[in-house]
Amino acid sequence: MTEAGNDTTREKGLWKGILASFEEFLRVMGSGIVIGYIFGILIYIACFVIAFMMQPQEWWLNLLLCFFGGLVGWSVGVLLSPVTKSQKDAFAGYGKALSAFVSGFVIAKLEVLLKSFGGTPDLHNAVLISRLLLFGTTFFLGFQFTFVARWKGSDETIDN
Repeated sequence: MTEAGNDTTREKGLWKGILASFEEFLRVMGSGIVIGYIFGILIYIACFVIAFMMQPQEWWLNLLLCFFGGLVGWSVGVLLSPVTKSQKDAFAGYGKALSAFVSGFVIAKLEVLLKSFGGTPDLHNAVLISRLLLFGTTFFLGFQFTFVARWKGSDETIDN
């Protein structure tokens, strides 16, 4: 009997499993997409670093914007990339509701936001622009991560 801290066979099995999963992911997705995922992860990490270092020191708000952007992007990516026929039918209605929301609410708020940029730049505008860029970057990363994986996997399942 070995102690839990001295059992290295379990660690070797775990690493073999991780390596096998990565090799399968590389085989299914292709090296270009995997390189894109790695690049995207680095950009996401950079967004978190920027969120912590931005002035004023409301890092928690910046971090929440990064999380929210990633989650909204992930959700939109799922909605726009159905894998099965039933998802395709159901997601069509969700897409209509999402486009109505975007065209109505978000565009109206965007007009107010753009009017505020007409004056002289100050710290408030710089923080606002920075936060919008953090949200937008993490949104598109979350969207691309989800959409590409589901799109690549849907080749075999959409017709079922």
